[in-house]
Amino acid sequence: MASRISKKRAESLQELIQVWLKMNHIKLQVDTHRIFNAWDEVTGAGPCTIRRFYRDGHLYVTLNSSVVRSQLLLRKGDILAEMNRRLYCDPLFHTPESEMTIVKELTIR
Repeated sequence: MASRISKKRAESLQELIQVWLKMNHIKLQVDTHRIFNAWDEVTGAGPCTIRRFYRDGHLYVTLNSSVVRSQLLLRKGDILAEMNRRLYCDPLFHTPESEMTIVKELTIR
């Protein structure tokens, strides 16, 4: 994929959106937002989530309910697997081809 939008060949809309996000330097923010949405969808703990932070494959989540936290800690491996599956299936989420797991670690506080 070229770093600029080329008029010499037909490109898919997916490729054009990827290039546009990269050119406007918002790719990282969009990817992080998609990771946070995957957390909310997989766990259903969006209303109990106080803070979220993602860096270098590590997702840090702070919850306001100890009961929800203990239930999620029991399902930590399943949550990671389901989040990575959803993110990997997302056609607009950019991940290097060699790296299959997007969220490698999960810390729930």
